[in-house]
Amino acid sequence: MASRTTSTRALQHDANHADLLHVSIRTVTLPALGPLRPKLALQRPTRATPARDSTKLRLVQYDSSSSDDGDDQDASDEDGDRDMAPLLHVIVCERAAWDVDAATTYAGNLWPCALALAAFLCCRAATFVRGRCVLELGAGTCLPSLTAALLGARRVMATDQTLGHMPPLATLTHLNPGLSTTPITLRALDWGNADSIDAAMADLDAGVDTIVGADVLFHKDVFDRVVATIARIRMHQARAPAVMLACHQRNSAHSILPDLALWGLRVARVESAEQVLAEIDPPGWRATMASEPAWSLPDWTSVDLIELEWVDGFW
Repeated sequence: MASRTTSTRALQHDANHADLLHVSIRTVTLPALGPLRPKLALQRPTRATPARDSTKLRLVQYDSSSSDDGDDQDASDEDGDRDMAPLLHVIVCERAAWDVDAATTYAGNLWPCALALAAFLCCRAATFVRGRCVLELGAGTCLPSLTAALLGARRVMATDQTLGHMPPLATLTHLNPGLSTTPITLRALDWGNADSIDAAMADLDAGVDTIVGADVLFHKDVFDRVVATIARIRMHQARAPAVMLACHQRNSAHSILPDLALWGLRVARVESAEQVLAEIDPPGWRATMASEPAWSLPDWTSVDLIELEWVDGFW
């Protein structure tokens, strides 16, 4: 994400839970529960050392083929875009451990928006990820990018204001062996800087299919640069990329709509992360996993998932 200033006290409050975030994706078969949809949950394991703690995000895919009742199909799956990729690796995101600069900015922390966006991509892999080239703006810890790579993206480019705001690629690939099947690139991309955007796009001959961003609209002062960046990416290709952003609900007096209209974009859909992810909340989750669902975390209900679309005739 773009650099933001914050107090040391605030950073300590946010980062005191973990130096590492382990995102574990597992497949589980529970015949007694029948055909169920995926679900995410955060769990705090036992502290390994006094200086290091970790958090696990588990994605559980229930195997509906184990049920004899073929008619019990989740109605929310009727659009066909919520089928899960059957891959299941461990994603490890280092928090603020790769660079002193990143440790003193928001880029080195993992925020609820990134968790919500990663969960959303898991739920809508067929529509936004599988077989597509995915570009993430303001990647920071790169969780959505890693998720897209492991969910079958054709290619992934994680970008941030500087390379120092992201873990080194060698670290990501070492910690996440499953990434070897999907090309993933890290690029510096300064929002609103045409030369920076053009240089990043020069590496993507086939263009971008999906643009994602977690908490990139953190302040009204960046609205114009974020939207201009999305539009500049669009200028490099004939087809219109899908755009999905995860954002915290903030001051409603600061609207992004004028900036969207200026560049031929509009809001297609806004859904709360809690609402979207609750649709795939399987029965018996707490009893089975002995954990609270991820969206019981503080501030999860304040995250919106915003899908943008391109205005016909503008481009």
